[in-house]
Amino acid sequence: MNTVPKILLVRAREGIVDEKRIELISELARQYYLEDLPKTEIARRLGLSRFKVARLLEEGRETGLIRIEIRNNLQQRLLSDRLAEHLGLRRGIVVSSTGDEWEVRERIARSAAEFVTAQLRSGDAFGVSWGRTMLAMAHHLHDLPPTSVVAITGTVGDDLNESPVEILRTIADVGAVATYPILAPLFVGSEQGADTLRSDPVISRTLSRISRLDLAVMSVGSWQPRITQLTDSLTVDERGTLDLSLIHI
Repeated sequence: MNTVPKILLVRAREGIVDEKRIELISELARQYYLEDLPKTEIARRLGLSRFKVARLLEEGRETGLIRIEIRNNLQQRLLSDRLAEHLGLRRGIVVSSTGDEWEVRERIARSAAEFVTAQLRSGDAFGVSWGRTMLAMAHHLHDLPPTSVVAITGTVGDDLNESPVEILRTIADVGAVATYPILAPLFVGSEQGADTLRSDPVISRTLSRISRLDLAVMSVGSWQPRITQLTDSLTVDERGTLDLSLIHI
């Protein structure tokens, strides 16, 4: 089993009150758990007996100064590789679905934010769609390089808190980014209306940047069950067509 131990050092709420003792136990834990040094070597370095080292490490665990967290993400990595192979992707990322809807969304958002942060380089153009998961991802983005953030859709519904405009504003707060919104709805009632919106200079400028994106992130809501904002924007016939298409998948 591929497990990765990680030491979290926190000051105990009770039990250890001596500051020097806290520092000593913390140093012992760092050398033993993070550097994988044997207790005999640690004892030699610090001028202690091997038994003293063992007792202090045990004291640290009992009082909460030393906390050990074991993370085993082997299964998730295997599922990620299988997903990528099945969909013909270079890479897939699978996260755990345990917990309630909010917890799962936050987990997805953090993973997406970590991926985006690792991929973006100074001068890149980054496209975003809309929705609750996208907004949660925006809140987890930190220390972005100078980047252009481009809306790749218009707004859906009347909740501006989950619109691309709000997502762009949130991202703009964490770095030196230039934002390019689409100040228009995703759906309009006619082709003429769509053509009119596309001809607007501000919207046209944003649309022209979409084909030059270095990275784009979008969320896909569930259709069955219907956890998507698109439902109210589609006609009854369009929703029926999608229902039938899923039956044959």
